[in-house]
Formats: sequence, structure tokens, C-alpha cells
Amino acid sequence: MSKSFFIRYCFLIIVMIFTCFVSYKVMASVIDKDADGEVPVFSEEKNEARALISYEDNYELQKYYNDNNLDKKIVDFSNCLHSYISTKVNENSNIKNLVSELENYYNSDSNNFAFYYLDINTGFSVAYNENQKIFGASVLKAPFVIYVYKQASMGKINLDEELVYTKEFYSKGSGVLQNEEFGKSYSIKELCYYAIHDSDNVAYKMLADRFGIENAKEFWKDLGVNSIYDYNALFSSINAVDAGRIMKYLYDISLENDYGKELMSVFTNALYNFIPKDGLVMAHKSGWANTSIHDMVIKFDENPYILIVLSKRGEIEFQSLFNFTSEKIGQIHHSFWDENVNYCLSEFKNN
Repeated sequence: MSKSFFIRYCFLIIVMIFTCFVSYKVMASVIDKDADGEVPVFSEEKNEARALISYEDNYELQKYYNDNNLDKKIVDFSNCLHSYISTKVNENSNIKNLVSELENYYNSDSNNFAFYYLDINTGFSVAYNENQKIFGASVLKAPFVIYVYKQASMGKINLDEELVYTKEFYSKGSGVLQNEEFGKSYSIKELCYYAIHDSDNVAYKMLADRFGIENAKEFWKDLGVNSIYDYNALFSSINAVDAGRIMKYLYDISLENDYGKELMSVFTNALYNFIPKDGLVMAHKSGWANTSIHDMVIKFDENPYILIVLSKRGEIEFQSLFNFTSEKIGQIHHSFWDENVNYCLSEFKNN
């Protein structure tokens, strides 16, 4: 082999390696303005699905135990709801037709990925493709911040502790701290606020570095949430039912103490909602990156409920999906209360 040929051969190898490296970096950084470059490592396929109506016995009826003087009839009231939902809902043309409309709409486009609705006070739910994982983008900031606040409420984290913003935490994408100077200090409370209110990537990375994604993952696994933080990555997967559990836990801790109330206030004032508020107070956290675009909310209707919408519509028109789902779920929610819950309440109030 001649010397000149060997040099040309080595040069070609170096060029190929460099090209592969650059291609990898480009692929890893093709993101929207929210999550910062993590790439999903799981299937996001969706087969034609059915919307499921369900009811969990004795879910959370304490409010009605107290407010409606049901006394020892709480179990009978729950059984009434279960029976009414099992029979009347499936026969009820209004609720059944609304659920069918949602099912057909979601089946019409594979980018309409999943939804989950939960009535907080009774456990009545409607879900579609709720167990299938999808890249979660910045909705993953919500469970981490909730974890931090829960630990703080137990005295394990000091929200006034300050962390220093250094160049290792710099991140493009959403948020405001990327524009600040290195060396500035922020309290844990401030970072939690920025991570939710502004979906701030820098704040999220600083919190995760301090408290560990792996610790938040174990915390949520103990609560039955298993789809998040794959490989301890900041931005990973989620499914609709787990998103619902996360928002339900937020609702629960908001009733426990001042820490929970403060955190709920951050979520109700967060920016960037895709599910419309419709004149209601709404706690929410959205996320968007590449094709993934999601929102998970608590709507403080007269009877509060949770709505999760996960989609792959990030590169096409998406707002109609969120509007349509919100409208139909709102109609289902009010029909359920007008026809089912109030029926059972009147039955036991009159006995």
C-alpha cells in the first residue's frame, strides 16, 4: 500500500466518523421549543381503540358523605352509582353517543393519540388508548415538582435552599433562565415555579441534578405511576392514565396543607395551555417537542374533573383536537352529574 493511498484512506475514515457524529448530534437536537433534546426509545404505535367507560367503587365520596348527610349510606350511595353507570349509562343515548363521537374522532387519525377523563369526586372515567406510552416532553416537569413539594411538606427538602445557575445547566428551548447570567442563585421554590409556570428547562435540570430523577421515579412507582422517567431521563415517556394519577395526586395534596395549596396556585397560573379553560379556573401542565404535543389539566368546574390529552400532532394543526376533546368531555361530565349522581343523591336524601 502506497503512503499516499494510506493517507487518503485514513482521511476518508476520519470524514466518515465526523459525518456520523454530526448526523447524530443533529438528530438529537431536532426539537421544538419545549423539551431539550431527549429522544423517545419506545414504540408510539396506536391501533384502532375503543373508548372505555368505567367506575371505581367507593373512589372518593367523602365530600358527599359530609355535604349531603348520607351518614351510613355512603356504601349504598356508591353502589347506586355503580349500578346506574353499569346499566343506565350504557343505555343513555346522550353519554353513549358523546363517547362514540370521541372514539370515532380519535380513530380517524393516528396522531390523535390518547385521552383520559376522571370525575374527581366519584371515580367515573372515560379513557381512550390510556395505557400506551408516548414521549411526554415537558409534562414530565409536573411529577418532579410535585415530588419536590411533597418532600418539602414532610420536612425532607428546604424550599429556601439556593442553587447556583452554572453553564452545565444551560438549556435551549422553553423558559427564561437561559437568558440569565451564570452565577446567579435561585431558591428551590423559585426553580419549581419557573419549571411549571414557564416550563423552564434550566430550572428543571437544576432541580433534577439536586434531587435526582431516580428518586422521583421511585416515589411515583410507589403510587402506581410506572410509565415515567424511563432510564432516569429528564424527558421520557408517559401514558394518559398515569398523567391522570399525577394530576389527581396534585389535587389531593392541595387539600392537605399550605405546601399543597401553594403548589396548586403555581399550576393554576401556568402558561401554555392547549385545553381551553372555558371560563373555569384550571390547573395544568403542557408539553411539546417534535411531534408530541400534550396537556393535562384539572378543571375546577362545580364538580372538578381531570382531563388528559396526548397527541402526535406537533407538526400539523393541533388545536382542534384539544378543543373537540374538551367540548365533548365537558358535555359527558355534565350529563353524568345531571342524570346519574343527582339521581342517587335524591334517592338517599328521600329515604
